Amino acid sequence: MAILTKIITTLARIKFKKWLFNFGMICAKKILAFHQKLIDIAADFKLPIISIRSDGAAAEFQTQNLQVDR
Repeated sequence: MAILTKIITTLARIKFKKWLFNFGMICAKKILAFHQKLIDIAADFKLPIISIRSDGAAAEFQTQNLQVDR
């Protein structure tokens, strides 16, 4: 029974990590779109953007990677 519980727990953890990654990518794309909109608005008003900060959330790190890849 303990082995079965370990297997189920491990599978659930793997599935959750995959879901979390996919959810993070969806969020990252939304955050990237928001950042791009913010950059466009700032450009319209000739306002320089010094930086767009991240608090360390996975989706925000993915957003930064997507921004760099553009």
